[in-house]
Amino acid sequence: MKKDYKDKGLRLIRKGQQGMVHAIFSRFGLILFLLFIQVRILFDFFSGLKIFCRM
Repeated sequence: MKKDYKDKGLRLIRKGQQGMVHAIFSRFGLILFLLFIQVRILFDFFSGLKIFCRM
């Protein structure tokens, strides 16, 4: 009987760890994606300004 409780607890811990890893990486991926978009927009914006400012 005690072994059943241990197995259920271990399965619950493993599921919790997988959920935490998924949440961390999905947020990290989203932040990385948004950072890339921001850099791309700024690069395009300043490249467009280069046409008007001849140095």
